Amino acid sequence: MKNLKALFALLAITSLAYGQKELPGDNAPAASKTEVAEVNDALNNAQPNARSKSWADAEFLLWWMRGQNLPAIATTNPAGTSASQAGVLGAPGTSTIIGGAWANDGMRTGGKFSAGYWLDNAKDIAVEADFFFLQNLTESYNQVSDGSTILARPFNNALDGTPSAVRIAYPGDVSGSISAQVATNGFVGGGIGLRQNLTSFQTSNFRLDALVGYRAMTFSDKVNIDSNLTSINPDNTNFVAVGTTINASDRFSSSNTFNGFDTG
Repeated sequence: MKNLKALFALLAITSLAYGQKELPGDNAPAASKTEVAEVNDALNNAQPNARSKSWADAEFLLWWMRGQNLPAIATTNPAGTSASQAGVLGAPGTSTIIGGAWANDGMRTGGKFSAGYWLDNAKDIAVEADFFFLQNLTESYNQVSDGSTILARPFNNALDGTPSAVRIAYPGDVSGSISAQVATNGFVGGGIGLRQNLTSFQTSNFRLDALVGYRAMTFSDKVNIDSNLTSINPDNTNFVAVGTTINASDRFSSSNTFNGFDTG
């Protein structure tokens, strides 16, 4: 009987101890790293699109573009070629030493920058913009003659359409030089538009978007040709006095600009 009374007393004390609230203290155990990670994952899964609504990208470009197909700018002939045939395209022995080939043709480096912002948490619609550029390229040429070799600038006679040439250097007559600079001022463009998701589901590896917006691009190039000739023939009474120099310059440039609707 005494043992039963002792047992009931022990159970009553134990129940009372478990029923009391635990008092907070400095020695309360801290949450483990695993528990913190689980809480963060739960928050991210609850609002998967609430963050990272904006983005930005930078790209290095390595593009190929067709350059300029130059006509013959300077020609020469073997010694002994008559003055009337010197430098004329199609004449026996005439060869092109500047032009007659592609210039600034090949690979170009550049950069592209883009940025965007999702307008909703579901990431269904966004506004985005981009800008790109390619490097400028320049090729330079130069030919000089002291009058011992033939140097000429070929052209087509506007009166009858036949080939002709201006003698820049010719033995016993004139000396001179021809230089040319061929440049492209780069390829620049940019655009702004909207991006709309077309799929009812998205995964980390697949989504289908429609793009619509405005795009502008511009490209320009130029060709500069300079020549000078000096009279070295004291007996040429039909020309100018010995030592007289004649300079000539030609400037050609073109520019192309595109403004239009961009979709994809």
